[in-house]
Amino acid sequence: MNDWYMQLGLSHCQRDASAADGSRTRQDRDRAQITETHRRWPGIVSAIRTLARRYNDGAGREVLTVIDNADGHSDALVVTIVASGAQTLRVAVNGAELCVRPTPTAIGAADDGQRWITFGATDGAIAAYALQDWLAHL
Repeated sequence: MNDWYMQLGLSHCQRDASAADGSRTRQDRDRAQITETHRRWPGIVSAIRTLARRYNDGAGREVLTVIDNADGHSDALVVTIVASGAQTLRVAVNGAELCVRPTPTAIGAADDGQRWITFGATDGAIAAYALQDWLAHL
């Protein structure tokens, strides 16, 4: 009978160790993704600036202005694109993803237009995807 308690204790110890290993693995993966996100951020902002310049060139005037770290926090990775009609698109790093949020009037009152983008594509493709829907609705 005492062997059963010993085996049960051993089994629970192994289960807890396995769960802790899994948790450490997830935390390590999350840290690596966040590090990669921060490493790629300057390239994404550069691609956003390039696309805004191309849009302005096509419009023949300065329609879009790109403001990096618009929320005033030096550690926050945020870029805001402001259109001449005071409509804005905010692109911010949140963990290992980008949160893209336009002003509600840019899409419609019923839908705030918030989208999440993962970092699976190139910097240019991410920037294009972040801007495309918003620009189409200007």
